[in-house]
Amino acid sequence: MEIADTLSISVNTVKDHKRQLFDILNVDNIIDAITVATLYHLI
Repeated sequence: MEIADTLSISVNTVKDHKRQLFDILNVDNIIDAITVATLYHLI
C-alpha cells in the first residue's frame, strides 16, 4: 500500500487507523467517510 510505504509503517497500521477513523465518523466505507468529513469541514 502506497501510504504505508510513504510513511514507513505497516499496511496493518494503515488499516487499523482507517478503521478507527471510520468508527469515529460512524461510517462503513471511504465514500461515506469523505462525505461526513466534508460536511464537518474536516477536509
